[in-house]
Amino acid sequence: MSPTIEALFAASGDAVRERVLRAVPWVLFVAAAAIRTVVATHSVDIPGDGPVHAMYAFEWAQSPVLLESGMWLPGFTYGAGLVTRIVGDPRVAPRLFNVVVGSATVPLLYGLSRQLYGTAPALVAALLLTLLPLHVGLSASSLTEPNFVFALVAALYGLLRAAAVRPSRPVDLLLFLLAFIWAELSRYEAWLLIPLVVGYWFSQRRTVWSTGALTVAFLAIPLAWSIGNHSVYGNALLGFSQAVREVDGVQRVTAWVAAGIVRAGVTRHLGWLVGMVIAWGIATEIVRVGRGRGSSERGVYLMFTIACWAMLFAFAMSRGASLWDRYLLLAFAVGLPFAGVGWPAVLSSRPWGVAGVASVLLLSLVATYVEHPANVFVTARQPLEIQRLIVWLRSGPYRDEAILLTQMDWDSTYLPLLAPEWAGRAQTVSNWISDGALRDFVEHDAPALLITRAYDAAQRQRAARLLGMAIDDDHRVAELGSIQIYRLRDVAVRETSR
Repeated sequence: MSPTIEALFAASGDAVRERVLRAVPWVLFVAAAAIRTVVATHSVDIPGDGPVHAMYAFEWAQSPVLLESGMWLPGFTYGAGLVTRIVGDPRVAPRLFNVVVGSATVPLLYGLSRQLYGTAPALVAALLLTLLPLHVGLSASSLTEPNFVFALVAALYGLLRAAAVRPSRPVDLLLFLLAFIWAELSRYEAWLLIPLVVGYWFSQRRTVWSTGALTVAFLAIPLAWSIGNHSVYGNALLGFSQAVREVDGVQRVTAWVAAGIVRAGVTRHLGWLVGMVIAWGIATEIVRVGRGRGSSERGVYLMFTIACWAMLFAFAMSRGASLWDRYLLLAFAVGLPFAGVGWPAVLSSRPWGVAGVASVLLLSLVATYVEHPANVFVTARQPLEIQRLIVWLRSGPYRDEAILLTQMDWDSTYLPLLAPEWAGRAQTVSNWISDGALRDFVEHDAPALLITRAYDAAQRQRAARLLGMAIDDDHRVAELGSIQIYRLRDVAVRETSR
């Protein structure tokens, strides 16, 4: 009869077992970091929110302040901004930050899963996250999701350990507090999870004072940020309302349509096999907990996972087909431990069984991406036209002038990223920017150029209306591939330094 994993460890002696178990998280981190570093060094952010987040971090790094309001929460800006103060390059620093926190999430998920389900399911979950293309790509990007998932997994790990021991070890309690507060500073979904984590703490500790202290600590961020947004924008829930604003295809759909959108995302990124195994694991765990056979830790993690999938489903109903795939990451990550739950004992307790099932799931995951490559938010395509534009701007009389751009498929976001001297001096005409904000920019900065492409004719007309002038062929000063450059006002020609 084949020995179980535990029997193998026992046969090897406790000392060997401890050395192996201590090494596993480090091996997982190194493997994850190696993969994400290779991807990061051979890619760039896709245009859009990634470059914008990178520039927010860069601008904050130039003059660090306490941020009190805005559509986006400041957690990623703080973290990536601190790295930017050290590294300096906005193209590198935010992505380096994400490579580190994304890689660190893998051993953290392993530790969390091992505490809940044992070694075999923990290894399967960690290996799947190591190779999950969506997590790999986002960890090589300048987007907020890897940072948020890291914070929530760390918070859960700290919570389960801190609540299980009396008195709590200071390191576990501190990890729980700091990680959850960081999650609150990173994405709004954490705000919705406050009742669950506080409720679990009270159910385990039964102390009013500590539960009250946690509640106050965790409500401080949402309250302060909401008050700031109400004071500045007149909308306390600005982030929530902007996320479901019906712009650029955002449109509320029925529950049936939303379920189809989520299912398509699962198939696209996890594949049908991994998706079904996770669903089966969740189903068996629901039955187990429902029959009172599961621990309180497993019960709260099951509720946490269901809550994450419920938030994803509600978001899909609110946004419809414009639900970006990066919003799937949290639900995927917390669901991965269930891929190792619910197997027959002959597989879950034997090394050959664990290795076989893990290999099949990993091959299925990789094959899904190879067969139908999904958007993972980084690309090998370099923004060559924007690079040519920057050379043109730097070599001519407009190098010190403010400029107005249209979206250009969001390639406009590359300009300040690749040429940080235009940070704060470049504004994009888009459906996400109000006429008032554009007028303020025009009046304060007096842009000298409009940079656009032919298919952005509607945005060019909007710019012309706000400027109160015609923007026609007589104002065109250059064409760089598909990029068209229009003069908005005369600029004195200055000698270029050589």
